[in-house]
Amino acid sequence: MSDWLKIPWAGASLTSPSRRVLLSPVGLAVLGGGLVAIFFALFDWMAELLWFRAIGYEGVFWRLRIAEVAMFAIAFVPVFVSEGMRAQASTCRLR
Repeated sequence: MSDWLKIPWAGASLTSPSRRVLLSPVGLAVLGGGLVAIFFALFDWMAELLWFRAIGYEGVFWRLRIAEVAMFAIAFVPVFVSEGMRAQASTCRLR
């Protein structure tokens, strides 16, 4: 490996596996696609907010968003906790 590929303050070379995945065309395409999806989601939310605000129902918009976040949390937290417990149990068995 050449010395010119090393970044002294980063602690990793540009050819490390994590850098290769991120800088590969597939990694850049996935990153770009994710950013485009987030942009369109925020754009959709903004359009809905403006529409609800125009008809005088801004409170309904925020209530719907809070309900979406609550439903996600209700589904995500138990799965996250159970997977964490399972990973911890498998780690304990390996010792």
